[in-house]
Amino acid sequence: MWVVSENHSSELVFEKIYPTKDFASFPDVLEQMQSECPDIKITSAAFAVAGAVVDQVCVMTNLGWEVNGPALEDKFGYKVSVLNDFEAVGYGVRNVDPSSILIVNDAPPVEKAPIAVLGPGTGLGEAQMMWEESQGTYKVYPSEGSHADFAPRGWKQRALSQFIEHQLGYCEVESVGCGSGLERIYAFLTSDEGPHSEELHDIFNDSIESGSGHLGVQKEAPEISKAALAGTDPIAREAVDIMLSIIGAEAGHMALRALTRGGVYIAGGITPKVIDRLQFGGLKTAFLSRKGRFSGFLQSVPLYVVLDDKVGLLGSKTYAIQMLRNL
Repeated sequence: MWVVSENHSSELVFEKIYPTKDFASFPDVLEQMQSECPDIKITSAAFAVAGAVVDQVCVMTNLGWEVNGPALEDKFGYKVSVLNDFEAVGYGVRNVDPSSILIVNDAPPVEKAPIAVLGPGTGLGEAQMMWEESQGTYKVYPSEGSHADFAPRGWKQRALSQFIEHQLGYCEVESVGCGSGLERIYAFLTSDEGPHSEELHDIFNDSIESGSGHLGVQKEAPEISKAALAGTDPIAREAVDIMLSIIGAEAGHMALRALTRGGVYIAGGITPKVIDRLQFGGLKTAFLSRKGRFSGFLQSVPLYVVLDDKVGLLGSKTYAIQMLRNL
């Protein structure tokens, strides 16, 4: 929670994590929070929630809670806006401290030009930002672009796509571009359909002969990332590099769709954790797509990685301050 002065500078005065398992509904969380800071008067609030927002109402994807903006305004008496969680990330990226921005493709941003934002975490979020002259700032437009079909590059990614289609019946960009996507990539690389099947056959001989080896080795994303960075598992390292290449390619796709000469920002929870692998250039190479007809244009588009894991919270604050200006 922030206190905002008349010149719209802000100061963080209250921050706390409330486990959802301890509450029956979102209003219950707000009531508990306000009971702990009774002397703070709330004028406007922006809530970033995981799920599609329609008419300021969202049913959270993995929790089932309804976050109803108009109902919250009636109950608590202050202005409320409900944002998609990645929409909030969009409002935050341009306000992150420069020390928390890693420049991957160093090109000068064009003032007021379109911007794209994407980020791998538990899913793959995407959004576009367009300059609003009347407001003197950017407006963020949420997207479900990560649910478009995955466009593989090269024989290995094509085999990966087919492997996942056999499992899920489809292969979206998100299927290979988030935490669970990293797990699927690792499973593919260690399966009897993967490129290492012959060299791994002796290791997994019993499971392959029994038929259970077809799906590959199941490891969780944090374990894969940790092994990749530690250098203890070359297949984990390859899995991370493939995922980063897929993210880089999707960043390039977004840049081409909206001509984002203002830049492309990669946020999300995964990329900061594998920053050492970013230095090997797979993400940038995939973004530039040097064999593509518009590689020259992509070289003129800045590409950034956001290292601040609270960028969504920062974006919610930014949006709430904009709401104050309009009151």
